Amino acid sequence: MNNLPTNEMIADVSSRNAMDYLRDLDSDQCDFSPMIHLFSKDIESPIMIMQLPPMTSDTQEEKMFLHMLSLPFLSLLPIEVVSVVQDTWFTKVEKTEENKDDFINSQEYTRPSESLDRESGLVTLVIKADNTGIFHMNEYGRDDKGYLFTKSVNHNEIKDWTDEETHQSWVVPMMMSGLDKNNTEVLVKDKEFGLEGGLTALMSGFDILNKAGFMYMIHPDFIDVVESYYKDISDTEVYQTFMTEVKEQIANAYKEEE
Repeated sequence: MNNLPTNEMIADVSSRNAMDYLRDLDSDQCDFSPMIHLFSKDIESPIMIMQLPPMTSDTQEEKMFLHMLSLPFLSLLPIEVVSVVQDTWFTKVEKTEENKDDFINSQEYTRPSESLDRESGLVTLVIKADNTGIFHMNEYGRDDKGYLFTKSVNHNEIKDWTDEETHQSWVVPMMMSGLDKNNTEVLVKDKEFGLEGGLTALMSGFDILNKAGFMYMIHPDFIDVVESYYKDISDTEVYQTFMTEVKEQIANAYKEEE
């Protein structure tokens, strides 16, 4: 039985949880960093949630680089769906299909973050391995007491993310490249790389997340996923080392919650 939630459910839960978290951060006067949720087949909850470290600049290059650090986990684990939640500024400007590109490149265009008419929203992008997904926008504002509240929700089903007209974000093609298992299969079948190389790369991925300042949570089912996916090398030293480290991380995380 496949317990993987639908794209719609993933979008809804990811957005609502992120909104609750945003309220907590706002009360502490902290900023929201993008969050990435990884879902595997037969598992109802995300097996891993990553939060990017605070940005040192507002450049697209830094944002792209930090998002790229999540790709080894998409490629080297049996990930079926990924959801990415970002806090964003946007403006509501009426423009036709004929002039939208010209408008963005014109002198009249102002970046949403610099506009006096800017609005705030949490954007959730759900990207599935079969190229389907969801674009979910939770527009929010502040009430008279300064508390955040949801103003409106825009929820669009994406039948095929490969249709470039459905998105203008670099996030989607980046995540789709990580979900493409064709490249991974070439690596794991390589005699020099193989499954051991994949698991070694995954360990390096955790080291990089730690050094880059990511926050992440690992679901206990993460262990079952790795055991099933890498069962053919369960007698190797790299497998034993990896599993020991992951189990320790999960155990320590639960101790901190107590």
